[in-house]
Amino acid sequence: MDPDNTSGTNNSERVSRKPLIGAAIALLLFFCCAQPLFAQAGPEDTTCKDVVNARNKFKHVVFLFGDSIFRGWALKKFSDQFTDEEKNQEILYELRSPATMLRFILPEDYTVVYAGGSGQPNTVSASIAAMVNKGAFRKGDFVFFEDAGDHLGDPDVFIDNYVAIRKLLCPTGAKVFFLNTYDAIPPGRLAVTNEDIYRWDIPFHGMTMNEAVARAATRHIPECPEATLVDVKSKMQEYVKKGHSVTHSDGIHPNITGQWIISSLISHAIMDAKQ
Repeated sequence: MDPDNTSGTNNSERVSRKPLIGAAIALLLFFCCAQPLFAQAGPEDTTCKDVVNARNKFKHVVFLFGDSIFRGWALKKFSDQFTDEEKNQEILYELRSPATMLRFILPEDYTVVYAGGSGQPNTVSASIAAMVNKGAFRKGDFVFFEDAGDHLGDPDVFIDNYVAIRKLLCPTGAKVFFLNTYDAIPPGRLAVTNEDIYRWDIPFHGMTMNEAVARAATRHIPECPEATLVDVKSKMQEYVKKGHSVTHSDGIHPNITGQWIISSLISHAIMDAKQ
């Protein structure tokens, strides 16, 4: 026995375990770092804070509420997590999120902000009511909502949350939009017990989550206009049929092509709503 080995494990045993330990670490890094945590909303961006604190300085504001899709993971890193060095090295950094893409597409008098999560599928984010109370939303603004993460498989709760959001925003005069979700998750890709809670076209209690989004948009609310449904799912499917890749390998998060498709749909929805 090695006199320095007080554990009673010989050198050959220690060496044989190294490949196993290395493999375990590599697997852990893959799931923790090479892909985002699903449905991971982030903090609102600095421009959103500026809008809330000094609304009169801005004309038309486009608010994006949602999880990692709106936060931006097209470049395989959340847009708010780039270091200064990475910003300089990444040639597509200016297209890192839907918000930054829309800043290229829309006229200069439109300010686009990532406003954080909506609260779905659990509740309605308290920040939305706080922003309403501060007068952040106004007539001439456009407020978009998306969710692509764990929806808990309860369409009715999802509808109730979106309807509550519409009621909050109705008095502000801002136009409200809900995005449906495209997913193409390979079986076993997410390493979770039930991948169906990340799928949006699987029926739960007789209704898919995408159907729930559509119903929430058109649910009658006295003296409130309907929300506009932005059909991301159909447009993504259209490009997939043409041979384009629109998501990363997890089948959830848009790549740069998919993110551009979503941003273009949003810009068209805004221009159509103006008419």
